[in-house]
Amino acid sequence: MTWVEQEPGVRAAMGELARLRRRAFARPLRPLLYALVITGALVGMRARKVSSFSARVVLRVTEVDLDATTAPRPAQQLREYLREIALGSDQLLEVIRDHGLYPRELERDPSLAVEALRSDLEVDVWRTDSARIGLSYRSDNPDRAVVVVQHLARLLSERKLEQSQPGLLFEVTDPARAARPGSPRPRELVTLAAILFALLLPLAGIAAGAFDSRIYDAQDVRRLGLEAVGHLDPFPGDNVGTLEARLARDRGIQ
Repeated sequence: MTWVEQEPGVRAAMGELARLRRRAFARPLRPLLYALVITGALVGMRARKVSSFSARVVLRVTEVDLDATTAPRPAQQLREYLREIALGSDQLLEVIRDHGLYPRELERDPSLAVEALRSDLEVDVWRTDSARIGLSYRSDNPDRAVVVVQHLARLLSERKLEQSQPGLLFEVTDPARAARPGSPRPRELVTLAAILFALLLPLAGIAAGAFDSRIYDAQDVRRLGLEAVGHLDPFPGDNVGTLEARLARDRGIQ
């Protein structure tokens, strides 16, 4: 028999992993703590890292088709109008092609590029004396973030009234200035934390089991070259003569 044949096989390796996992999760607090600490450190590093820049422009909406008896449009209706009509797929594709955005998605399928742009674009709608729209675009390049959001605002402000569409006029009131560093969105951090914790927990369990030298069951005894001949349940006085008891006694004497 060669030395290769004498090496433990896959079944032995899987058995050892199962043993380490069983040892670790017999005391689950330690692997849970390890996984939480490492996950928190990695997510914290990701949260502090500036990976994108955000530029924002604000527009005022004039609803020319309203009269004294007509209620203003709700914010949700204005948001849907922007998504479906004023900043629909055709308009967003124009922006994508003009600025060379999302080349891989555009090559595969233009609709993927449009969805990628939508995911980096935030639209806020609120009312003061009239409706206001805030457009924010995120990019890894601060200059690109500014020119893209300016292009989007220009598409809205230059939009002409059409009989078949709502009577809305857009006017830029707060133009985009220098892009601000942005941090990852909370949803991204939560997703990252969930994935990392799911991956790290079994690894932390295996590590905790591997470096824990305490004996928990008969299999641990056999690994020391000893044969377990029986088992006793805990009983009063079962710690007499143990190292812990002797140390406690010595401390009491001192």
